[in-house]
Amino acid sequence: MSTHRPVTPRMWRTLTLAGAAAALTTAAPAFADQSGFSGPEARIWLAETEGGEGGEGGESGAVAEGAEADNPSEFLTDLALIEGHLRVGFALYAADRADLAVTHMKHPQDEIYATLEPELAEYGASGFSGELTALASSVEGQKPLAEVEAAYLAVIAKITAARTETEMPPRATFDAIIAATRVAAEEYAIGVVDGKIANLHEYQDAWGFIETAKAMADGLITSTDPTVSAAATEVRKALEGTAVAFDGLVPEAIEGQATVIIAAAGASELAAFKVK
Repeated sequence: MSTHRPVTPRMWRTLTLAGAAAALTTAAPAFADQSGFSGPEARIWLAETEGGEGGEGGESGAVAEGAEADNPSEFLTDLALIEGHLRVGFALYAADRADLAVTHMKHPQDEIYATLEPELAEYGASGFSGELTALASSVEGQKPLAEVEAAYLAVIAKITAARTETEMPPRATFDAIIAATRVAAEEYAIGVVDGKIANLHEYQDAWGFIETAKAMADGLITSTDPTVSAAATEVRKALEGTAVAFDGLVPEAIEGQATVIIAAAGASELAAFKVK
């Protein structure tokens, strides 16, 4: 069980073009080796943190530097982070690890939903506090899997509706995917240290955020806009490259590195460059 740390929210920024060019030379080979990408696909824009300690306390609002409080990307990122927690929580519950699932189900409402609620109202989307509470209660009460699954799907339906009802521009969704992937990299760096699991909860968070990012990319692939669809296909491919960093939900040791996830975020940013 992780201890949630009060921290300053992070704001991500890409390096300058000169710095990025220098980074490509050293980072691309490692990305190609671990993800299966090569050539132009292995190029990345690295991200760096600015101020404060990393971790879950900084998940909410992890969007590009200079973003306004009501930025659509921030709204979609918060939705993605909640979904990521719930995804891994349900996966753990389905694997008979209710003991590990509980904190993942409680964290969204305890620390993220309060930030998201006014955004839901601002964008005219329906709230889902009641559904979150019902899901957390069903997991805490160790209800039958079918009952927990129903509660889980009810929340996911609300999150999906919040995305679709607000009709956000594709670029905002791409930005949210990139932001969620970067948060996954930070959580992973806390969770895995020197090939050992240092914080299982954070490692699991990273898995949940990546799975959510993949699902969001899948939604964009079906776009009738060929530019959006092509970019989303490249983003999905980049995210698939992070598979080498994971080995199930409860590993004892793992050789993965956060740099693979950082690289996927950079590749996704490059892929989405032309999307408006």
